[in-house]
Amino acid sequence: MPRTLVVASTALAAALACAAASGCSSGGPGGSPTTASGSGRSATASGPPSSAASGSAPATSSPAPGTAAVSAAAPVDWAAVPRTPPATLEALLPTTAAGFARKSSASEAAGSGAEARTEASAEYAGPKEATLRLVVQDNPLRAEDILSERSGSFRGHPIVGAEESSDEADFAIVVAGRFVVIARGANVTLAALREAVGKLDLDKLAAWRQSAPP
Repeated sequence: MPRTLVVASTALAAALACAAASGCSSGGPGGSPTTASGSGRSATASGPPSSAASGSAPATSSPAPGTAAVSAAAPVDWAAVPRTPPATLEALLPTTAAGFARKSSASEAAGSGAEARTEASAEYAGPKEATLRLVVQDNPLRAEDILSERSGSFRGHPIVGAEESSDEADFAIVVAGRFVVIARGANVTLAALREAVGKLDLDKLAAWRQSAPP
């Protein structure tokens, strides 16, 4: 069926599949015991050339909004940085989002070393059988992988995928080069997914880039 907006990539599709399955790390499937509440399942224009004769300075291009901070960030040894506790990520998920009410939530941890990841997700119900799922992953290697697909920004954070059809939609951003936030739903619009992602405290996530929050 026709797509009205597509900027998703193979890397993002993998991230979305991982979020749906709630069982893979940056390098592939992985699993560990899941902690959950409720009944949900456990779970990325330059100016014209200047003229030498005129003596004007060369034109330069500006980075896309929301990408400069990530590009300029110093490299991090992710193996040495503890991941955000799953319960801490789960606490960020709102009880309501874009008119949808949360039915359940879940969280998990998997992997080790640089490939360690934690994740929290929540399922939401809306009108007319519409459904929505929000996922927050502390998965630095996957975040770095899909950052190459950034296109624009959302509240200062790179958008790495936005896709909408007549019956489903996906939206994803990367926060601080470390966290992947994904929203996907059925019988829902891309605008609603953006609104749902906006309910998360993205500034708090960004502040955790090189720390291990409680």
